[in-house]
Amino acid sequence: MAAWLALVIGNTRWHWAWFEDRRLVDSCHQANLPPDIHHWYQLLPVGWATRLASDEHPHLWVASVVSQQSRLLRQVARAELSLHWLQADRIPVSETYPTLGLDRLINLWGAGQRYGWPTLVIDSGTALTFTAGAEQQFRGGGILLGLRSHLSALESAAPALPAVEPPPSLPERWANSTPAAIQSGLVYSYLGTIHQYITDWKTTHPHSTTVFTGGDGGYWYRLYRQWLQLSSQKAGATFESELSQLHHAPELMFWGVDAYRSFYLRSDT
Repeated sequence: MAAWLALVIGNTRWHWAWFEDRRLVDSCHQANLPPDIHHWYQLLPVGWATRLASDEHPHLWVASVVSQQSRLLRQVARAELSLHWLQADRIPVSETYPTLGLDRLINLWGAGQRYGWPTLVIDSGTALTFTAGAEQQFRGGGILLGLRSHLSALESAAPALPAVEPPPSLPERWANSTPAAIQSGLVYSYLGTIHQYITDWKTTHPHSTTVFTGGDGGYWYRLYRQWLQLSSQKAGATFESELSQLHHAPELMFWGVDAYRSFYLRSDT
C-alpha cells in the first residue's frame, strides 16, 4: 500500500500522521521546531525517516496556521519530497469567510465526513473553538482562550494567585480554598459555555453530533460527560441521547487531511 504523511502545523505543536492509502497507521505530536534545521528528514518523528528510506519521493500533505513554521518547512523541503499544501478554498465546505482558520475548516470537513452532517466541532488547544456545519456548509462558531492559555493569562494578570493545574475530575463547585476556587471557576465556566453552545446548536439541529478534539479535547469530553450525567441525576432526567451524540476524536485533524487528499485526487482525475 502507498504510504504518505500528513502534517498539521498548529500554534504550539507539529502534528504528524502516517497513512497507508486511507488507513491511519501512526501519529506523533512534537513541539514547534527551531530554525536551525537543514534537511526535512530532521523534522520527522524518531524512526520515521528510516521507514521512508525506500520511498524516493514521499508525499507530505500539510495544513498550517503558522506562517513562520511554514517558511521553515519550505526552506528545508528538497526535490525528493513531494509537498502538498492544503488550501482552504479547495475544501468543499461553503459559506465560509476569508479569515476562517484552516485548522477549524479541516476539522469540520473531517467531522462531517466521519460522523455525517450536521456536526459541531469543539477543538481545545491554545484556543477553545466551536465550529458548526450542516449540509457541507459552515454555520458559524466561536473562539475563546484554551484551558492552559486561560490559566497562564490568570497567573500573568494576578501574580498573587497561586498557580494551579486543571483538576482531574469535576471539582467541588463551592470551593473552600483559593486553588480550589480557581479550579471551580475554570471548570464550571468552561462547561457552562460548552453546554450553551451545544444546546443552542441543537435547537435547530437536534440530531447533530458533537466532536471534541485537540490537546485538551479528551479532558473536556470526559468532564462534560460527567457533568451531564450528574445534572441528569439531580434533575431526575436522562441524557442518554445527548451522550450518544458526543464523540472524542483526537485524530480528527488527520481525518480532515485524508478527506481533503482523497477529494483532491478524485477531482484531478
